Amino acid sequence: ESPPDLGQDINDAVNGLRHAGEQHLIIIGLLTRAWHRHLTSDTVGAVADLDEAWEISELGPCPSFKRMFC
Repeated sequence: ESPPDLGQDINDAVNGLRHAGEQHLIIIGLLTRAWHRHLTSDTVGAVADLDEAWEISELGPCPSFKRMFC
């Protein structure tokens, strides 16, 4: 049996959160994916996820997440 593809599982989770419209949870998913991408040397993808999480925190009802970055 092959090992699970954690990256794909995380992508699926982020997409599911997008579909559900849960902005505050999308941020958590993006931070998780950024962490995974960093660990797998996908720096460009990690930065893109962090940028998106920051943007959502600025636009949405999630100012506490923005404080985590500062």
